[in-house]
Amino acid sequence: VPVNDKFAWGVNAYSNFGTKTEFSDNYTATEYGGLTAVKSFNFGLAGSYRLNEQWSFGAGLDLIYGQGTMKRTTSSSVPRVGGQKIL
Repeated sequence: VPVNDKFAWGVNAYSNFGTKTEFSDNYTATEYGGLTAVKSFNFGLAGSYRLNEQWSFGAGLDLIYGQGTMKRTTSSSVPRVGGQKIL
């Protein structure tokens, strides 16, 4: 938003990413199933100043909020590798 010929400012709000998947507890590949939920929000404020026709300066602040959940179930039979349980 231009204030005058030398100064401008702006705000933004957006998300870089977000996803949600949910598989039942009896899904065959339990280590890949379960619940996954991720979300983020970005909020920003920026300003710029024009010194002359060749030089302009700007700066901004970006606030990021993120939240995530990941839940998995394991089967009763834990696989063995080389005779050892892997979990």
